[in-house]
Amino acid sequence: MSVRLDKRHYSAMFVFLSMDIVRPYYERMGLIVRDEAKFVTHLRRILREGRSEHGTTPFNLEFINRALDDIVNSCDSETGDRFLDWARHTFVDTPASHPHTYSWLFILRRSAAIPSLWARLGLPPDQRTMLRREFLKLIDDTDVSRLEEQFEVDDLAGWDLEVYDWSGYKDAEVNPLLSVSCTIEIFRFQTALQRLVGHLSEAEFIRFWKDAGIVGRQEGLTTIQELKSPKNLKEPA
Repeated sequence: MSVRLDKRHYSAMFVFLSMDIVRPYYERMGLIVRDEAKFVTHLRRILREGRSEHGTTPFNLEFINRALDDIVNSCDSETGDRFLDWARHTFVDTPASHPHTYSWLFILRRSAAIPSLWARLGLPPDQRTMLRREFLKLIDDTDVSRLEEQFEVDDLAGWDLEVYDWSGYKDAEVNPLLSVSCTIEIFRFQTALQRLVGHLSEAEFIRFWKDAGIVGRQEGLTTIQELKSPKNLKEPA
């Protein structure tokens, strides 16, 4: 790995993905692995090595680089590349690591809820209603709403209790299901946004990009003056 890495982001990702309470949400989080049992077993071996080297999280960058290489090398190339892209750009430890993505999310989610705002986004009038309906359908999160409220430390057992304790997340009262919920939200939003811009011509896209930024700043939905292009909304952790 030669990219800039965030120790907290990747340490949390390793721990949370290794937990039995998180595994049922892999697909909804956008994480596709061919053999989930093998993947989890591999993660737990890596985490045991991390514990023996560091005692707790966050792990150092040398270990994180080695762990990511280990995971990628254990997969076929397609799965490995897909995992790295997901780890860098979709997994959410803290929203602060995705400022442009969350700005776009706040702008479009708020605008989709208010037709008069949606009409100010510069979208083609003849497609506006269809695009709003499709966008709302793709970002719907009723199946995981209030998911984080289901987390109870007393319900943890086995590996989940062990890793939650020694990683330091128990003392810090970190809720892994909050990270799961945020990651599902971002994955669905990324999918919806790419579907939306895919309907636009280049001229329509440029107008949408410009007008959405104006709406966001005028409505207090972002403080970013120049939003990144929604066609390349990659914010590596």
